[in-house]
This record gives sequence, structure tokens and C-alpha cells, in this order.
Amino acid sequence: MLDERKLEVLKAIVTDYVASQEPVGSKALVERHQLNVSPATVRNDMAVLEDEGAPERVIFHCFSGDAAMAAHCAERGWYLSFAGVVTYSSAGGLRDALRVVPDDLVLVETDAPYLTPVPHRGRPNASYLMPWTVRAMARERGVSEVAMCGTLWDNAQRVFGAW
Repeated sequence: MLDERKLEVLKAIVTDYVASQEPVGSKALVERHQLNVSPATVRNDMAVLEDEGAPERVIFHCFSGDAAMAAHCAERGWYLSFAGVVTYSSAGGLRDALRVVPDDLVLVETDAPYLTPVPHRGRPNASYLMPWTVRAMARERGVSEVAMCGTLWDNAQRVFGAW
């Protein structure tokens, strides 16, 4: 079982890698997140996580990979959660990824107050703006908005439990 320190280290690594592409175990990462461990400890914790395998349920928060990464995740049964970035004209690779994710592994999120969908990009994001993201997802996947909402609802219920 993963202890709290390992989870905190993993969160810091993923957050920084996505934002900055810094190598795992860098001194800057350890200092920025005030982990109170050495870069070597970060590397060791990652090795343990890899040896133990992924948790039973993996959700890629604000997935930003390409179609190849999406396929890699889907092969492992990992969930991919998409935010307003799918509405950006520059996010063609992300939309390609969205199209390869199986229905039962796709989620949506706001990441409020960040990653606001077009046409509200540049303002703080909030839950009331999710329809723009969902509409874009439906369009890219070639399904109706109603069908997309049903898929997202079913997946959210399975992942997070009944509301």
C-alpha cells in the first residue's frame, strides 16, 4: 500500500512534469513542493510505485497526451479526463486522443479555475461552463450531446459512486 509521502511525491512529480517537463527527481521539484526529501528519495519512491504497479483505478486528470498515449492508457484500463483544452484550436492532438478513448474510459472536468473552454477562454473556469467542453467532446466523437452526457454520467457513477 502506498503511504501518504509516496502519494505526495507522485502528485508533485506529475504536476511538475506536465507543467515544466523537468526530469523526475530534480532538485527544483523537491524544493518547489517542499517535500522535505532528497531528489534520490523521489527517484526511489517512483521505482517502488513502478514495482508495485499502478493503483486499481487510475484517472489522468486534465489529460493532455496524444492519441498514442491515450491508446497506451486505454490498454491498461485507465480513465482519461478531458477539460476545456479540447475546445482550443491548437489542441488537434488532444482531440485525436479523445477519439481513440473507449466510451467506458472517458471523463470530463473543469479544472476550475483553469483551462476554460472556448468561447470563454481567458476567464476563470467553473462548472457552469462544462457544456462547452461536453459539446466539443460529442462533436469530436461523432455522437449526440445526449449520448455524450449519458456516457460521462455512467462513467462518473462507476468511478466516483452514486450521488
